[in-house]
Amino acid sequence: MRDLPLSSLATPKNSSPTSLLFIGLGSIVALLLAWHGRVILMLLFAAIVVAALMTAVVEWLGTRSKIGRRISLLVILCVAGGLVGLTVWLSGPSIIAQFADLQSDLPQAAHQLTGRVNDHGWEAG
Repeated sequence: MRDLPLSSLATPKNSSPTSLLFIGLGSIVALLLAWHGRVILMLLFAAIVVAALMTAVVEWLGTRSKIGRRISLLVILCVAGGLVGLTVWLSGPSIIAQFADLQSDLPQAAHQLTGRVNDHGWEAG
């Protein structure tokens, strides 16, 4: 094996300032896209975690009850749907009451904010 000088390993021979500029700009654009897509990335991560969890539960249920994977998945989805439905049914009236309160409180808060802005002389226009 031939020993190469350290300087030849650090930078490619064909690197020019413009190529380094494009690499830097590309990296910045990739980071900005990742930042703006962070919600999508988090949803993708959550979907992978839920899928892994459901796979583990399906396999556990399948081995314990000797039923197939499809039936196990159907049972798990029905139980999860039932729990979500029960939660919505039990907390539904409270949520509706909170939306009604918000509907009456929001216009008052907007008028108070407008009054405060006008008092400070921050009027637009």
